[in-house]
Amino acid sequence: MIVGILLFQAVACAVLSGIVANNKNRSVGAWSVLGFVFGLFAFVAALVVEEVEPEREYRSGDSEKQSSGIPKFNPEEHQKKCPACAEYIKLEAQVCKHCGHEFSDEEVEKQVADALRDYRDRMSDRK
Repeated sequence: MIVGILLFQAVACAVLSGIVANNKNRSVGAWSVLGFVFGLFAFVAALVVEEVEPEREYRSGDSEKQSSGIPKFNPEEHQKKCPACAEYIKLEAQVCKHCGHEFSDEEVEKQVADALRDYRDRMSDRK
């Protein structure tokens, strides 16, 4: 009788931990196993843990792909070289974080467009 109650409690905590983890974009399987093994402690931990942003959850090589099978262009993954201090900064940066050099809006838009064109050229060469 006691074994049945403990087993029911373990399964219930596993299911509840998995549901909470799924709602927070976490691994359902891992949290379910934790819920089964650690019971109420894992369920409380699943409630307390912060939510993960879905776009950062993918593994390397599993990037989002367009319908054509080509990964989407993400400006956050590209950098440019500051002409004043030669340090690399984010592609969309308006001001260099190293020396304070300012880029005009037109200059940034042109750099993003050039990077997008280069990216598409590289992706089309892979086919």
